Amino acid sequence: MIEILNVDDFIGQEIDNEAVIAEGILDLGGIMLVEGPTEVGKSYFVIQMALDLAAGKPWLGRWSVERPFNVLLIQAEIGKRQFQTRLKKLRANYPSPLNLEVLTAHAFRLDNDANIITLGDTIVSYEIEVLILDPMRPFHTGDENSSKEMEEFFYQLKSIQARRNLSIVETHHERKPSYDQLGRKIGGNKYDARGSSLITDRPDTILRLSPTKESDKVQLTFEKLRNNDEFKKPEPMTLLKNIDTGLFVTTGSEDIGRLKEGDILTLLTGQIELGELKRMIVAKFGVSSKTAEHRLNEMEGQHLIVKETDPGDKRRKLVKVAL
Repeated sequence: MIEILNVDDFIGQEIDNEAVIAEGILDLGGIMLVEGPTEVGKSYFVIQMALDLAAGKPWLGRWSVERPFNVLLIQAEIGKRQFQTRLKKLRANYPSPLNLEVLTAHAFRLDNDANIITLGDTIVSYEIEVLILDPMRPFHTGDENSSKEMEEFFYQLKSIQARRNLSIVETHHERKPSYDQLGRKIGGNKYDARGSSLITDRPDTILRLSPTKESDKVQLTFEKLRNNDEFKKPEPMTLLKNIDTGLFVTTGSEDIGRLKEGDILTLLTGQIELGELKRMIVAKFGVSSKTAEHRLNEMEGQHLIVKETDPGDKRRKLVKVAL
């Protein structure tokens, strides 16, 4: 017999739902797909995400990450030496230690029961909370165009998640566009990801990276955010790749641009509770609370301010000028 619950009993339950990246972008237990064409920068993008999550720093210097998470990044895109070079460059921008484990595995299929068990044991042993697979294709032997075979692959991922409250992030290539005789784009699924539409049905979040006319800039669009019921889906934004650090940074909106660093720092005469500081910024500069939060996250990422847990109340965060 299946155990069922009365609706009021179910509503009364306490169900854990910890955010990894704020605003419903990624929750513990969720699945994210990062898609885009070849060489748009998906691998750099998820390496940076892994570092932000492991360090507990705002993602892209903008969206809150409440605490450091234990992250495992498995890549099957490039060789070990090239991967090491990329990691070394981006890692230099983050403090030590980091809760980030990495692995290069070019022949580790996750539609293999033995590999599923091995990976599951590793995730439990290292207490991994976020698993990143870059890219998705080498980790299965199925036909990407077969809904049945892709369903089996996602079922295996869900079996790993069942052993631990695990978030999974995957990168995936877009299909090459096809056009009819009149030059109209044809075929593909809603998100233009390569393969069966089930590949985009199963994830909770889909982010798309698109090239721009400028080689150092890409466009980030939030194609799907299933878990952001209380938030408006972010508008498309341009990411600038910093040549020196290798990191993507948001170019910022008009409202955020109005919040000058010096003006905010003048409000920090000592330690201020985070919520109170946001209220002061909203009142003084006439921006939204969310814009104030994003600007403070950017300043934290730039090491201009420091957020600390209040020793007397761990639910409160204090903000001060970085030394």
